[in-house]
Amino acid sequence: MMNLKKGFTLIELLAVIVILAVIALIATPLIMGTITKAKRNAFRDTAYGILKAGQQYVGEKLLESENDYAGETITLPNQDKLQYRGGTNAIGEMRISRNGGLRIAIHDNQFCALKDYDMSEVKVMDYDPETCKLSESS
Repeated sequence: MMNLKKGFTLIELLAVIVILAVIALIATPLIMGTITKAKRNAFRDTAYGILKAGQQYVGEKLLESENDYAGETITLPNQDKLQYRGGTNAIGEMRISRNGGLRIAIHDNQFCALKDYDMSEVKVMDYDPETCKLSESS
């Protein structure tokens, strides 16, 4: 009787390794892009949460002062004045006008969120210290 050895040859194992490496090279950028997009959307949600807290703060100030509120600038994070959850790593500022308009420029060293009076939505972009700030006008 003949004794046959069963198993994989070195060439077959190398072919499988090469195929797995190609799949990993294709899948990694897709997965990383999805993770970055999720982080960007989470930061956008943080910005909207801070804006919502700012609207509530303005409403309370207008009630306290009988509609005579001068506006102010709040440096973030500031959970003493603004009651919001999460996003405590957001750094920046919120400016409130006398009529209750809100402007924000916040960042977390990866993303920047900007919203000015004339913008209908928060704009989220990659963080750049030169562009992630509110203009002095308005």
